[in-house]
Amino acid sequence: MEERTLDKENGRKIRLKKTADGEIDALEETENDDEAEISLDFDEVDEDLAGLSPEETEEVLKKREKAREAARAERDKLLEEAEQLLTARDFLRAESYFSQALLYDPDHGRAREAVWICRTENYRSLDAFYDRKNAKEFSELDGQTKKAVLSKVSGRLEADKKEYQAEKSALEGGFLSAQEARRKAFRKNRNYYLLRFSLFFGAFVLFLTGALVSVFFITRTRSNLPIILAIAFGAAALLCLLVTVLFSRKLFEAQRFCSENEKMSSTEDGARLQFLQDRLACLELVLGTDGEED
Repeated sequence: MEERTLDKENGRKIRLKKTADGEIDALEETENDDEAEISLDFDEVDEDLAGLSPEETEEVLKKREKAREAARAERDKLLEEAEQLLTARDFLRAESYFSQALLYDPDHGRAREAVWICRTENYRSLDAFYDRKNAKEFSELDGQTKKAVLSKVSGRLEADKKEYQAEKSALEGGFLSAQEARRKAFRKNRNYYLLRFSLFFGAFVLFLTGALVSVFFITRTRSNLPIILAIAFGAAALLCLLVTVLFSRKLFEAQRFCSENEKMSSTEDGARLQFLQDRLACLELVLGTDGEED
């Protein structure tokens, strides 16, 4: 439907309305000194129907309705199977059927909630909420579904959150101080081998250069000195190379210790702390998002 208001030069306003059959009706005349005004109100345009004849449009609409009916029938069939499996406590298969039903009707409230009923084994297990992918998926649910699920489990999740936070606070200080102490020792050890590796590698380069220069002069002089120097420098270069390889291996090990120390999982306390942080991150997604919406 289209409405148009025109302001004539003489101040008389004529309001026109375009009907569905294309006719234009004059609705009213008023006197108004305001500036010219045009207001339009268009119905939403379906681009797929643009340019089609009435017969073609009707055919397309029939096909759409037929597809919707088929989708609803398939959805209902899947939901029926899912409910039977849920009653039989076959949670894994029931979740699969509910998830398939959501492909046909993504906004189906019962199917959305039922997926979490299956994942939590009828709200008895909270493990599903501590999977990062599941937690992220839950945080993106509609508010109604989240509230329905959280009404069953929020108390236990909040209790877990407080327990994990308390344990994390108790572990964190000791772990960080111990990690810093190890960090200093490992870095000192690494610097020790780095210095010696650098010195012997530098000596290797110098002796190798001396050996090459001596070889260069062997054919350009009758003296035996270049030969002696080439042998001496070559032997020294070989010795420095062997020591350099030895210190490079020690340096590699020292660097590995430094890297491992930065990982929380390198110690028992660190692994536990990482576990707690992961769980709290999941709880933040599950509970924090819900709190923001409320």
